[in-house]
Amino acid sequence: MFHSKNKRIMRSIKNITLGLATVGVMSLSGCAGDYLDTILSTSVSETTINTSLDNLYIALNGIHKEMVSQESGYQCLGGEPGFKVNDVNHYSEMVAWGLKARVALAMQDYNNAAVYAGKSISLAEAGGHRLMTGSQLNCGFANITTDTKEAMYAAMTPDDKTVYFYSYYAYMSWNFNSSAIRQGVKCINVDAYETMSETDLRRAWWDPTGEASVPSSSYAKNAYQNRKFTARSTADAVGDVAFMRLAEMYLTQAEALVRAGKDSEAQTVFTKFQITRDPSYVSKGNIGDALAEEIMNSRRVELWGEGFRFYDLKRLHLSIKRGSNFDIAFCTFLEKDKDAQGWVWEIPKIETDFNSLCTKNY
Repeated sequence: MFHSKNKRIMRSIKNITLGLATVGVMSLSGCAGDYLDTILSTSVSETTINTSLDNLYIALNGIHKEMVSQESGYQCLGGEPGFKVNDVNHYSEMVAWGLKARVALAMQDYNNAAVYAGKSISLAEAGGHRLMTGSQLNCGFANITTDTKEAMYAAMTPDDKTVYFYSYYAYMSWNFNSSAIRQGVKCINVDAYETMSETDLRRAWWDPTGEASVPSSSYAKNAYQNRKFTARSTADAVGDVAFMRLAEMYLTQAEALVRAGKDSEAQTVFTKFQITRDPSYVSKGNIGDALAEEIMNSRRVELWGEGFRFYDLKRLHLSIKRGSNFDIAFCTFLEKDKDAQGWVWEIPKIETDFNSLCTKNY
């Protein structure tokens, strides 16, 4: 009796797990990306599925080639009765193309990354989304979905929800009353800050002096302290969290174009974005690696605190250098070589020992 009951429980758990795995694949590949939309999963041999990241993406995406299409995709992309195509708190076609662009960029498939980002931008702007300009850049991000039209996909926590210390703004703002804010001051790398021109409006996102006012004497002050993310009040950590912004898509397209050798097109896209941040911006005439570096500097500044820099370093195989204005007690290390242990994730030896198709990376 007990054994039979346990078997039924285990069978149920197995079925639930399989169902969740299927939903996960559909979410990651069908709704969120349709990353390659080229080869059906039936054409990928099970014996070769682990030979490359490309094959993995192909297998995941073959089951839903049309998920991004307006006709078949929106229910999977978050639709329910009353769902509107461009609700920013739901997936939409512009977001799906944006996710495709992210994946292509990580795979260094730069031509497609540029195309996908361009489609995302076109759909977003056709739906009324716009890059922030002027005073909008100082919205504090907690109200980015109402004060601006830049957020393409975001979480919007209602004011009556008590998120307390679970909120992003309880950790990344400068004014909410939590120990993570009062003593764990978030600062930009001084070298990154200095890449901005004197007329770049994003300079207001940080206090380079460390003398700007704080809510009370219990709040620590540091030079280059964050002012980008502002909680609605010291007692209110509720706020919008943007998962995808139009700015990211412009910077993604510009980077992809320059890495694909299309300098002129890259400069055009970058200039269109950059003048919204620096009204005095004019092209420096950079090409190739120099233009790529200029774009990446702006990307680093623009997306600071939004979860991109770590992965940008990974995908480009770059070292991390935090600079002289960081406290090692908070960040545990200041520099890591691009090939250092603990920086590059290593495939476990037991996997390469027993899987002849898996290549060692250590």
